[in-house]
Amino acid sequence: MDRAAEAVKKSGISHVVFLSSIGGHIAEGTGPIRAARYGEQALGAAAKNLTILRPCYFMDNWAPVLGAAKGQGILPTFIVPQAMVPMISTTDIGRIGAEQLMVGGKGNRIVELAGPEEYSPNQVAAALGQILGKPVTAQHAPLNAVIPTFKSFGFSDEAAKLFEEMYRSFSTGAIGYEHPASLVRGTITLAEALRRMV
Repeated sequence: MDRAAEAVKKSGISHVVFLSSIGGHIAEGTGPIRAARYGEQALGAAAKNLTILRPCYFMDNWAPVLGAAKGQGILPTFIVPQAMVPMISTTDIGRIGAEQLMVGGKGNRIVELAGPEEYSPNQVAAALGQILGKPVTAQHAPLNAVIPTFKSFGFSDEAAKLFEEMYRSFSTGAIGYEHPASLVRGTITLAEALRRMV
């Protein structure tokens, strides 16, 4: 990120749009989101005008568990199945980012993003069930399974611990929006996003 900030400063580019994350304003306890926070600060010091995008949970994060939904009728999740969570399609993030680039910017701005409404893992499972034509049930995995799960994906101990920290903070409500009253909402529904992924 330091190299990117240095390149922005040297280039004299008039406006930068940076993809950060919900919770980018929080100093600690957010796991990998801390890297996005660092990026916000580095670019904030280097860019003439900076628009920071802070999306929530990506709808596309469900793609890796579609195989389990198709094959076993289960939707593994570290999120409590009935918890209503802001989710957004990465297609909406890309569109909003492009719009921000075209509009330009003055000073440093924060644009916090969400989908058209909040969804729970239970709703994700129900939507997948309709798409697949078979019952799908959200299966809650305990937070002590985060580290072994991420390590099985090839993540290092340190990276896996960061994800555990992030999920723990989400589960306690410690990570949220800085300006929830001014959310910019996407238009792609959960069902549309899942249908594309399936």
